[in-house]
Amino acid sequence: MNGAVKHGLIIGLIGIAFTTLTYLMGPEAASGPLSYVVFAVTIGLLVYFGIQGRKDNGGYFSFGEAFKYVFITAIVGTVISFVFQYVLYGIIDPSYYTQVGEMALEKIGEMYESMGMDQEQIDAAMEQAKGSMGYSIKNVLIGLGGTSVFYAVVAAIIGAIIKKQNPEEGSF
Repeated sequence: MNGAVKHGLIIGLIGIAFTTLTYLMGPEAASGPLSYVVFAVTIGLLVYFGIQGRKDNGGYFSFGEAFKYVFITAIVGTVISFVFQYVLYGIIDPSYYTQVGEMALEKIGEMYESMGMDQEQIDAAMEQAKGSMGYSIKNVLIGLGGTSVFYAVVAAIIGAIIKKQNPEEGSF
């Protein structure tokens, strides 16, 4: 599993590069098309690194081995990215994240209006959303928990795709 940690470090460094790029591009970039590119690149790398892990394992991975390898890779990368983001947005420049939050609230308000919600409902929903904003340790840990669940599902899907049973071990 050392390979999974190494590959997670690579994903984490790429996450840091993308975070830095979006930071330099301004708050608009944080929720723009670049975020979809980051997602696609991450999923692609998880598949690629999972296959690399299988090759390093003699060309075979059970579903469990593949799941564990991909999940560890994803979590290591996520933790590195989250730590960097916390330092950047929570310590170095908290005003940036506030601007991103305000832009997100604007988009949410527009979405609620398009759904036909009245102003009172929109105001209540926006107030609730404001309460969960900010780059605190609590919010980072909640985000890490949600991201871990998401990557467990992704790892299960990738694991099912890249598994390859060793014929000498038989199947059950």
